[in-house]
Amino acid sequence: MGTKIHTTLRVDEENYKEAKKILERLGLNVSQAFNIFIAMIKEHKGIPFEIKIPNEETQKVIKEARKGKNLIEVENSEELKDLTIKNKRKPKININELFKEDYEENKEFDWGQVGKKVW
Repeated sequence: MGTKIHTTLRVDEENYKEAKKILERLGLNVSQAFNIFIAMIKEHKGIPFEIKIPNEETQKVIKEARKGKNLIEVENSEELKDLTIKNKRKPKININELFKEDYEENKEFDWGQVGKKVW
């Protein structure tokens, strides 16, 4: 790993505060998360996820979901699977709630070690 540098970023305050809370639950601070992001950019030789403008139908669904409309709640992944097969479509779900049990089981994992791999 190379020499550390100091940098300043301008970010939306509300997004920063929300992200910081999520990262704390994962055992990470913002600096560690940013280092993971930078390492992934290096590894992928670009942004490590797809960036695109959603089509009109997807934009409509996103707006509805943000307003809490047309959401289906499931208790676990089996219920989601059954629902998906039954409806032959992907349901709109709250992913955070779906994987809450998995997170609770693994919250002691040191996520700070994830970004320390030498690429």
